[in-house]
Amino acid sequence: MHNDQYTDFSRIQIDATEFIEAFIAKNYTTAFPNHWHEHYCISIIDAGVFNENEFLAKEGTVFITNPSEIHKNDVVFENGSSFRTIYLSQKLMDTHSGTCSLVIDCRAIKDKELFGLIDKISNAILADKEEFSTDDLTVMARLLALNYQSKTNINTSSEVDTKIQKVKNYINDNLTEKLNIDILASIAGFGKTSFIKYYKKKTGISPFEYIMMKRIQHGMMLINKGESITEAALSSGFYDQSQFIRYFKKYVGVTPSRYKN
Repeated sequence: MHNDQYTDFSRIQIDATEFIEAFIAKNYTTAFPNHWHEHYCISIIDAGVFNENEFLAKEGTVFITNPSEIHKNDVVFENGSSFRTIYLSQKLMDTHSGTCSLVIDCRAIKDKELFGLIDKISNAILADKEEFSTDDLTVMARLLALNYQSKTNINTSSEVDTKIQKVKNYINDNLTEKLNIDILASIAGFGKTSFIKYYKKKTGISPFEYIMMKRIQHGMMLINKGESITEAALSSGFYDQSQFIRYFKKYVGVTPSRYKN
């Protein structure tokens, strides 16, 4: 017998420009395709087994994904898994950890104190915002920096490639326009087929996946500014609201309306 799958999203405004978000999933049985986040993803596993890029995390484990890391999440067991994730910007992490561009070396972490802090912070964001404290955020960030910071200054982004960067710049500058793969290929100096293979080899995702993720991130930003879902969809380069909703759910895990509310 399967329990019902449940997801929710919530956020707290920290200051004029920064906010912290939290996502909760119960009995989650949907895989996430290759994607990345501009924020740190700090997760705790409440039940089941969480699978990211073949790293397995069991109940009671903390799981960290650094900004810009390409990753995917697969379902291990048919019951799925239950977890909560905090999304923390680079700026907030730097401010509260006392570091600069912190890179976490560990993926699956067994640390009761850290788990307890993330549990408290995520519950406050999701259910009882009056209980949220930036002091807890500072303690959590400093624990991560003290005990789990990379000693080798790993760059979590793909190695800079001038051809790829030119394409990304063009996409970012023309995100709301109809983007032609042949034009992107010509910018990189390839034919269409060779370009797609080269792009995926260098970045871990296809050009189309990059475009969709950037459009979703742009749409999330517009929703946070108060725009309607329809306005966010059309202003982010989607054909219509239904296409926006489909890809939003695919990459974010909830619908735009659930995210907005």
